[in-house]
Amino acid sequence: MLCVRSVSQPHKKTPLSEDQLKGVATLLKQPEEKIILSAYNIDLKQASLNRLWTRRWLDDESINFYMELLRERQLRNIADSTKPADQRYRCYFHNSFFYAKLYEAVRPPPPVPPESQWKKVYNYANVKRWTKRAKVKILEDVDLMFIPTHTLNKTHWYECLLIPYNAASDLCVWDGAVV
Repeated sequence: MLCVRSVSQPHKKTPLSEDQLKGVATLLKQPEEKIILSAYNIDLKQASLNRLWTRRWLDDESINFYMELLRERQLRNIADSTKPADQRYRCYFHNSFFYAKLYEAVRPPPPVPPESQWKKVYNYANVKRWTKRAKVKILEDVDLMFIPTHTLNKTHWYECLLIPYNAASDLCVWDGAVV
């Protein structure tokens, strides 16, 4: 059984102080190609930061950086022996390319229609080795699996959470636009 739910949580917004707004204004004046932060083998550029501030579509670098931040927090959580074992979930975080590779658009024969009309097909072979390289056995080593996904027209990101060991195989979908 597959249960799909949309999850939204109330979000308390705290306005920025005048000094914080000045700092943001200064930061936003940087050239778009300037690397603001480099970590996890990802260069987060000014252009990505501008997207966050202006509420435009997020790019892969922002999504992948966020997945790495979540992974880092999860590793600290597992190491925290003060938490009960049932609250220290073993998580696996896919990058933004996983779903696109798993469901790949197949180029039709000529005359070729626009890419938005191409058929998407499930292709496990494309991602079969992704967890092998990380030495992760999904059904044995993972309690929660996070998969960032695009809408079909690639205009909106969703965060999917799959619980692989659960008999119900819950799939939770977080939609940031709802919050």
